[in-house]
Amino acid sequence: MTNTEIANRLALKELVDTFSNLADTKDVCAQMKLFKEDAKVVSINGDQKFVSEGKEAIGKAFSDYLDLFHSVYHLNGQ
Repeated sequence: MTNTEIANRLALKELVDTFSNLADTKDVCAQMKLFKEDAKVVSINGDQKFVSEGKEAIGKAFSDYLDLFHSVYHLNGQ
């Protein structure tokens, strides 16, 4: 593995960890800073597929979902 590959993997891990930590604190505004304006998020739950396009729609979807829970806690691994 090259130094560039290692750096890329570490950067992706940091991104996932940051995204998860912000979800745990329900800081959707800060999460949205991780997305480009034309971002697209696809969530699949069984046969259901949810698509949000654009930072505004993604932020609303995340807020609506996180509002369903009193506490949120992610464990990132592997």
